[in-house]
Amino acid sequence: MAVMVGKPSSVVHLKSSLLYLCSPYQIDRLLDRGGNPLLSHGLEDLGSAACQNRIKILKRIKILFLWTRARFLMAMAHPPHDYAELKDRLVHEGEALPRRLKQVAAALLKNPDEIALSTVAQLAEKMDVQPSTLVRFAQVLGFRGFSDLQLLFRNRLRESSADHRARLKTLTQKGTARLFDEFAEATIASFELARQTLDPERIDAAVQSLSDADTIYLVASGRTFPAATYAAYAFGALGIKAVLVDQVGGLGRTQMATASQTDLVLAISFAPYAPETLNLIDAARMSGTPIVAITDHVMSPLASASDIWLELAEADYASFRSLSATFALIMTLSVAVAKKRGLEKPVSS
Repeated sequence: MAVMVGKPSSVVHLKSSLLYLCSPYQIDRLLDRGGNPLLSHGLEDLGSAACQNRIKILKRIKILFLWTRARFLMAMAHPPHDYAELKDRLVHEGEALPRRLKQVAAALLKNPDEIALSTVAQLAEKMDVQPSTLVRFAQVLGFRGFSDLQLLFRNRLRESSADHRARLKTLTQKGTARLFDEFAEATIASFELARQTLDPERIDAAVQSLSDADTIYLVASGRTFPAATYAAYAFGALGIKAVLVDQVGGLGRTQMATASQTDLVLAISFAPYAPETLNLIDAARMSGTPIVAITDHVMSPLASASDIWLELAEADYASFRSLSATFALIMTLSVAVAKKRGLEKPVSS
């Protein structure tokens, strides 16, 4: 099939004739050095400016073709209802995507937790694409925008954190000693990650705020509640006034009713972020009580709600996460506050 290629202004006209008549292979033939269609129009000097200009136009046409074909295959269908359907669609239809969108699809499936918690700008930077590329990707799948697509990943994160018994199915029987080794490796990874993410200046600021507080209110729920319990023990043992908001009988807000601007709330929560903790954080903000949070991501609701937040994410094995690094951080904070307040007992002679 002979194709006439004109000036750059003719790209729109060529789009209508080429996109649905040519395959990517046929367009590649036009771009090939041995492609007769180019030579048949007297463009024997492939190094000439005129020929190079036409080659650029054909490359643009190929991109337009791939983009249109991707929309035809995916955008015309209903958007996926959940993460599983999204994953299945990308696996079976992802080859129809242009190169950049394939890159996005691979990153989405590789790091689903990160997709749930990051902003468009953060994800675009890590994927080395423009934020508009992520929006276009979502639209190709039938979503109005990226936030609608991101909701699938957030729902997945909530659901995957719910059923501990289901996680057992992912474990292979390697013996109890081997199981311990795997959890130990995850713990080591947690400490290594904490060393990278914890900001020394923020830790110092948190210690100063904790030291200045009249009373420290300790808030956590679900998986992180043991960490708050340990904090109550550690602060109390060092002579620092602390109140564990244990929410018994649903009285969490009542337990925090006396918190004021001279006190401080130390809140601990990781994805998927316990609603009970978030509610108590809201109560603290309404009373003007300063908040220091230990949480796992910049997009955590605790990060935006607190005065100071410390980034700490625990590694996992088979979706089981310990609190080893969290306990170490609480021990660090309690000891540092005691030192700052000068609570050391003099050594008797």
